[in-house]
Amino acid sequence: MTHERRRSPRAVVLGTATVLTDAGPKGPYILENLSAGGALLSGAEGFAVGTSVRLLLRLSGATYRLEGVVVRQHPLGGRETLAIAFQRTPAPVEQTIHGLVVAQLERQHEATAVVIVDSCRGHMTAFERDLRSLGRAATLFATAPEATAFLDNPRIAFDIALVEIGDASAELFPRLSRDFPRVRRIGTYAGTEPLTIGACTDARLAKPWTLATLTRAMTGLL
Repeated sequence: MTHERRRSPRAVVLGTATVLTDAGPKGPYILENLSAGGALLSGAEGFAVGTSVRLLLRLSGATYRLEGVVVRQHPLGGRETLAIAFQRTPAPVEQTIHGLVVAQLERQHEATAVVIVDSCRGHMTAFERDLRSLGRAATLFATAPEATAFLDNPRIAFDIALVEIGDASAELFPRLSRDFPRVRRIGTYAGTEPLTIGACTDARLAKPWTLATLTRAMTGLL
């Protein structure tokens, strides 16, 4: 990787990756951050430094095939973290990734947040922690009336709502669908998955969750 590519902008971009090996695909890996020159991934399985890898990188509704080499590998929080330097990336793909990174940096400056409505303070704290690790801010509410007051006069921009399935989702999802149609609505639940939660939901997320399941719910990517 050239000096200029090492200096290319880097951002937290929501996405996942699969590592293709002779023994079969490995993953999914969470995309921790991304630049035109490389990516930081975390997942259940590590690879030795110097290992050449092939990647299927899924982000923004598209899949990119990339080649690279593992330049750093270490355990973190029960998962393996891999720093991968891209190699032989076609110029159009490199330009596309650069554009996605720049766009994400611009969105971060706009302070777009994730709204969380959950009656459990522990769940809200855990959501906030995991969203922070994904480069996202969170706005927390314990009840639907608190969230409704926010929706009446939003103080910040938001593009995702994580709402506990039940009375809160029954009240908030129709309002979000009507007044904030571009916001992705995710119903969260503990225990058995509800059979029905209405037509105003884009995704469901079981509690407890992982970074992988949270990312999939937020992006719609597998």
